[in-house]
Amino acid sequence: MHIAAIIAILLGAAFALLLLRGSALRKGVILMALLVVFLLAGVIPARGGGQGVVFHTPVFAALVTALCGTILWSVFRMPFRWRKLGFFLVHLGVPVIVCGAFAGFLGERKTQFAAPLAVGHEIQELPGPDDTNIPLGFGIAVKDFDVEFHPPVYGLYKREGVADGGALGEYQLVREVRVEGEEPLELGDGRVVRISQLCDDDGHWARQYILDDGNLLQITQQTPKHYRATMTISDKGDPAQDFALAVNHPVSHRGWRFYLMSYDQKERRYVVISARNDPGRAMVIAGIWLLILGTAWMCWQPHGETHASA
Repeated sequence: MHIAAIIAILLGAAFALLLLRGSALRKGVILMALLVVFLLAGVIPARGGGQGVVFHTPVFAALVTALCGTILWSVFRMPFRWRKLGFFLVHLGVPVIVCGAFAGFLGERKTQFAAPLAVGHEIQELPGPDDTNIPLGFGIAVKDFDVEFHPPVYGLYKREGVADGGALGEYQLVREVRVEGEEPLELGDGRVVRISQLCDDDGHWARQYILDDGNLLQITQQTPKHYRATMTISDKGDPAQDFALAVNHPVSHRGWRFYLMSYDQKERRYVVISARNDPGRAMVIAGIWLLILGTAWMCWQPHGETHASA
């Protein structure tokens, strides 16, 4: 087992007895300190990337549960007052987040698959672990895929010598030329190629461009800047709907979230989509909002009381 995990577990066992005595505040401080040790242990690199094992140990789960129990005990034993609303919201937000994370840990379903770029090719089941299938309960299809590229790097190729039979020889790479904004490409010997000669009005770059002297420019590097597609969702009894699917802009439907990950860079026949269904996501978001609202309330709420002068 990862050495950091062993240290964290031993520390957890050593301080566990301290939780049986003392105030709720003292217990909370001890629990938070132990959880910080676990978090540090989980980010220390280990061989094979096994440092995350600490988050799946019974000790870590027991500490998180104990922290939530301590927080709830301190909240419900205190009489409610409106000026203490921020305190209640913040302290309730933590257990709500933990419950949501635990629900996601138990019931999350996620997979990654290749979706063909073909009209009418509907997917109703996703590949699951161990050659199983995950039924969606609705159908999805992907179409209208488009890629926007960063300005490319062109290679300047020149034909050297004469081959057998009097024909020109093979092209040889002389050097690479990087496109920089709207500046024309300087090829040397007074040769200049304007950007408008390489890129059309739609932003598509020519893969090859033959120069007047018979030499040519050819793209050697081109990095995708942004790519997007249209996802069609067909649900039972409802007309099919189209949704914009792009990088960092997933499509959500009936608890599923679909992320555009990559695509077939050679022939563009399919895109790679990551699908995730997390039953605890809404609870985690609700807990985060409780923390935000509670913190804002405590920051804006005036402290102390104003006494009238005698």
